[in-house]
Amino acid sequence: MRDIKKRKHALILGLILLAVPAAGWAVPFQLRLGTDSLAVTGVSAGAKVAFFGIARDVDPDDVATIRRTAEVVGDDDGDGQVALNLKRPVARRSVWIAVDLASGDSDAAAPEGFRLKKVNFRGRGLAARSDGRDVIEEDRPLVELLVARPGVGVWTARLGDGGPDDEDGAADGKLAAALDHMEPLAGTRTPAPAQFEKDDVVVLVDPNALEMTLVKVGAKP
Repeated sequence: MRDIKKRKHALILGLILLAVPAAGWAVPFQLRLGTDSLAVTGVSAGAKVAFFGIARDVDPDDVATIRRTAEVVGDDDGDGQVALNLKRPVARRSVWIAVDLASGDSDAAAPEGFRLKKVNFRGRGLAARSDGRDVIEEDRPLVELLVARPGVGVWTARLGDGGPDDEDGAADGKLAAALDHMEPLAGTRTPAPAQFEKDDVVVLVDPNALEMTLVKVGAKP
């Protein structure tokens, strides 16, 4: 009889131990793609989320169209979940990134059947110039950029090799994007800063190869 009672108590205790942490466990920040929408769970309560997506559509005549999505949506009801209705199907060839603008947590995803290609910078990546302005240097002909600073704002840029915003000033297969030349996304009133800070989230997407680089800035030495 005592053994039966012990087993009952052990079973009840085990169920309690399973139930109690479940209520306190933090939900991981995760981006999910629907047929025509994006959804994120694990958002900081009441925070805003920046959605960044690059899609590449090719028509029957082999003409490519690049479409960028860059929007900020708030967790207005504080339930830790945010959704973005794209009002169009999620492109089969596309990459998507979401950034929690309070915590700096981020996640990336691609449609089922299309491999998410995460790569390192091809160029020097985040670099400091002698004039005190930080840049993103990359060995690609075209890039889409997003920089988010938790608690401050989010900025974007589209840069082409040899274009007016290419800081190296040459059509040489390399790009240099000045951080302070990036444009603030809707809702951000702060101009882009001149230098990176710890915990800045930097996203670079090659719209031709649909390769992406996603980094969180560490402390400067």
